Amino acid sequence: MTRYEMIYQLNHSHYLERMQSTLWGRIDRFLSALIFFLGASVFASFKGTMAYGALIALFSAISFIYQFGKASAAADLQAVRYLQLIRNEPSLTDEQLKAEFLRIESIDTKVWHILEFAAQQRATIVLGLKDETPITLTRCQKILSWLAGGLPNQADYLANNVKKPGEE
Repeated sequence: MTRYEMIYQLNHSHYLERMQSTLWGRIDRFLSALIFFLGASVFASFKGTMAYGALIALFSAISFIYQFGKASAAADLQAVRYLQLIRNEPSLTDEQLKAEFLRIESIDTKVWHILEFAAQQRATIVLGLKDETPITLTRCQKILSWLAGGLPNQADYLANNVKKPGEE
């Protein structure tokens, strides 16, 4: 892997971890708010408090099993590690950069593949690169990337990556 490929991978991994952290955090806060709202509705004079109780138990179990807050913190820490390496990159030799990159990469968190292409677009834009084959995000990828706080501006990305007439 060349130095330029490592720099690209660092940026890609940083944005991917950052998006995953944001998405997990938002899911955690949404579930917490939902549990709080449903818990408060049990005390109101609504019918079907048994159903509210079942929903509270369900959402609590989902939150407990998947531990979105913990996963968000782990992804955030990993994004910070990548960012520190990105900032230190100019002062490192190729061997030092590769060793540090491999060390950090070995403790990556599990990320949703659906965010990969948005992170790739973001890294391409940030580094001022051109994709040989520009990526078009699906509607689902755009929605999840937006929820993850990392939807790149598609007009900027495509303007820099679609060949103009007469361009090689």
